[in-house]
Amino acid sequence: MTIYYFKYMPTKPQAKNKMHELLRNNYQVDQDDLVTEISTRDFEYYPTSNPDLRWDTDKYLESRTQLVTIAAGVQKLKAFDPQRISSDMRADRRVFDQEVTKNIRQIFPMGLYEANREEVWNFISLCLVPDLANWRFQNSASTENYDRHLGAPRNFLRRLWMRSILCQDDPKLIDGITEDLAEAIVGRGFVTDNPKIANAILRVALEIKKTHPAEDIHRDALVRIRRYKSTKNIDNLETSQLLEVMVNLFNESVVNLNFKKVKVDLGKL
Repeated sequence: MTIYYFKYMPTKPQAKNKMHELLRNNYQVDQDDLVTEISTRDFEYYPTSNPDLRWDTDKYLESRTQLVTIAAGVQKLKAFDPQRISSDMRADRRVFDQEVTKNIRQIFPMGLYEANREEVWNFISLCLVPDLANWRFQNSASTENYDRHLGAPRNFLRRLWMRSILCQDDPKLIDGITEDLAEAIVGRGFVTDNPKIANAILRVALEIKKTHPAEDIHRDALVRIRRYKSTKNIDNLETSQLLEVMVNLFNESVVNLNFKKVKVDLGKL
């Protein structure tokens, strides 16, 4: 897959000013204004980026269409309605997250470095799909520092891009992962350190979750894994070896918390 370069919106003052404008206009999007804003040179690419590989206005608009089409499908409407609140928004938002996670790296084919840049997601979230951002995570407190809309790690799309790396495009993992578990693994830097290790952690964590209380075990295990990685080189292990290491570390946490060890069939992970 070809990797492209994306526009930047600095966190201050542009992002803050844009948030103020969105709050004033209740996150409404005018199509003509949208095209003008995406096309403007106020937000630019890295000066050294290849001009032939820059995500241009047409590609941005196509990306928006793909995202709002997913949302409209969740809403069971022909066109996305940012004001629509269903009787079961929790389920709608979960399905939206799952479907976007399955497609987001095709929608935004960027490298891991840019995907970790707050300025990239500022532009996408605040200029391209602010109405979608507010539908997924409503800024009910009307704050200009809302991290779900700004490009912070908890940004409504950035977190899903990282989740897609974590799940390695496996639909079962995408459908099974929880928000807390995803944030725990991504937030501790496992994905940026080594996506293969992060994926092994996730597979074992979901297996443990089937029979044991998850939260405390996961928290304890992630600390153990971070400590183990600091003394052992596991980056180049084969997948089966890596899974075995993770099972052993998770079981140390299980025993430490006075639960019965889990027997895991590595071949089924």
